[in-house]
Amino acid sequence: MPSLHLRDRQILAFKHVMEIGTVSGAARRMLIAQPGVTRLLKQLEHDVGFTLFERVRGRLVPTPEARLFSSRGTEGMERHGALAQYRTADQRA
Repeated sequence: MPSLHLRDRQILAFKHVMEIGTVSGAARRMLIAQPGVTRLLKQLEHDVGFTLFERVRGRLVPTPEARLFSSRGTEGMERHGALAQYRTADQRA
């Protein structure tokens, strides 16, 4: 997988957790270890200034802020193609 900027990797981890609901599933999709996904999410939470997920019965539940961020916050990056090539790679995996 080509190198991604940190912010791109954070957004990608976030999007995968939103879709799958678990860090382990996102890690498998990204081909990295679970602690790597957790670290990316913590960095993104620090950068955006709010909590993205609450842990409920072993799953991550998006906060209302995460849902809004998911619908609006990542649109600009996708529009500019920062994640498009990785979406294609994920579909092949």
